[in-house]
Order: sequence, then C-alpha cells, then structure tokens
Amino acid sequence: MLLGCNGMAAHRSGVVHPRLAILTIRLRDIDLARKVIYIPKAKAGARTQPITTALAEFLRSHLASLPAGQEWLFPSPQSAPGYRRDIRK
Repeated sequence: MLLGCNGMAAHRSGVVHPRLAILTIRLRDIDLARKVIYIPKAKAGARTQPITTALAEFLRSHLASLPAGQEWLFPSPQSAPGYRRDIRK
C-alpha cells in the first residue's frame, strides 16, 4: 500500500493525517519518470515517496483518463477543496 486509505480530517496544524494524504495528492506532485510522489503535508513532514513500477503504470493510465486541467489525483467536484475527502462511495 502506498499510503493509508481511509479518509480522516486534516489536523489543525495543516498536516494531513496519513490516511488522508493519498486523497490530497495533486497531479504536479507525481513524477512517473522517477517513480515518486511528493507528499507536502505528511505527518512526519514533507517527503518524497517512492512508488512501484506497477503503481507508476497504473497512475499513467489513470492520469490519461482525467480531464485536461485537472489538479487532483482523486478529484471530487462536490467537495469544496476539489478532491475526495473520503474513499467510501
């Protein structure tokens, strides 16, 4: 698993709970060539997270399916910040 996956609220300090961090990834934070994702608000501080080749290939396909100009990896037009806040349907 790349990061935690069940949605939780961001901490008051602005640090995103590890389980929410995956939902707040912006497309600009993904570097498929280097196979890393930059996580700017991780609980332990900003860091670059390596990803597997399989995940990089999946993300390449997923990114190709997103509309032009999309900012978030997991967008949600219904949410005020524009990204999914929960992974449940």
